Order: sequence, then C-alpha cells, then structure tokens
Amino acid sequence: MKDNIVTKTKERYMEYEKRHQDILDAAITLFNKRGYTATTTARIAKDAGVTEKTMYRHFSNKKDLFNECINSVVTLLSATWQEEMDKDSNDPVIYLKALIYSYVRFVIDHPDKSMFLVHLYSARDTEELDGRFSKILNMMIDEMEKAIAEMRKKGTLRKGIFPDIHPRMLAGLLISQYFSMIFLNEFMSPDLFNAETAIHLVKEMMGID
Repeated sequence: MKDNIVTKTKERYMEYEKRHQDILDAAITLFNKRGYTATTTARIAKDAGVTEKTMYRHFSNKKDLFNECINSVVTLLSATWQEEMDKDSNDPVIYLKALIYSYVRFVIDHPDKSMFLVHLYSARDTEELDGRFSKILNMMIDEMEKAIAEMRKKGTLRKGIFPDIHPRMLAGLLISQYFSMIFLNEFMSPDLFNAETAIHLVKEMMGID
C-alpha cells in the first residue's frame, strides 16, 4: 500500500514537472514570435495543451511566467557551460575554450531559447527586466574577463588582433559574439558554423596558440 502511494506521488510529480516545462517551452516560443505585450496567457495555455486554470497553478501571472522563462534559459546555459568547465577549469586557455564551446552548443541545440535572450534585450521596457538582462550579461562578461586577465598574466596570449585592449572590453567583445552565433546558426550551414570554427576564430582574434 505504502509503495503504491509513493509510486502515485512520484507519477503526479513527474506529470506536474512535464506540464511546467511544456508551459515554459510554449511561452518562450510565443514570446519569441509575438513579443511580451502581444502574447496572452490564454494562447500560452492553448499551445502548452493545458487550461488557463492549470497554467495559473504553475505561474501566478504573465510577468511571473516571463521571469521563470529567463531563469530556465539562464540555468540551462549555465549548466551547458559548467559541463564544459568541469573537464578542466584550471587551465585558462581550456577555460576560455570551454566558455566559447558551451555558447556554440547552446545556440545549436536550443535555438528557441537562444533567441529568447535576444528578445529579452528588446523587452527591457521596465526597470526590473532591464536589471535582469544587465545582471546576466555582466555575469558572463565577468567570467570571460577573469579568463583573459589570467591568460595575460601567465603569458599564454601572443599578439592577437586586439593586444592592447583592456580585458573587460575584450571580454565584452567576445560575449557579444554570442548574438553573432545565433545569426550564423540560422544562415550558415553546419559545415561552416560549428564549435571548432568558432573556437578557431576566437583564438586567432585573441592570439591564443
């Protein structure tokens, strides 16, 4: 009897989690296509295959849902990055390559979620959303700046295209390539745009052997 209760509880939890993710996926797709203002909760619920009542059991309102979309995308991007970093986080060159490779993987494997971050930039019409976007970008720039500064300190950078630029400025330039990757992923064939090509271009730009 006890085992049966545990099994049913687990099944209900898995069903709840699936619906939760279905709503998030539908919301991300619609926010991408229509923008925040034009996207209604009724349409999100319909595309997720649930009723609005069910949707409101997961998210209190559209703003709450939008914020959770941000969290889910950033969490997935961070997990992709961490997976690469866990391979070797002590070598600054490997660290930088892991960071770049994780962004490329994310763009290729999750085009909808990648585009959502681009749309988040244009949706910064409130102080809260602007703050969230700035926090995400600054976090990415901070990590990249540390890697570049460490490589310069250890002398692992030769004279690249931008040898005298401040590490933070160079970090910002590299992070901005994330948005270029989204464009390249949509308009270039896989044999032209892939992680190896992206890493090669960044290594040449920065002067990494």
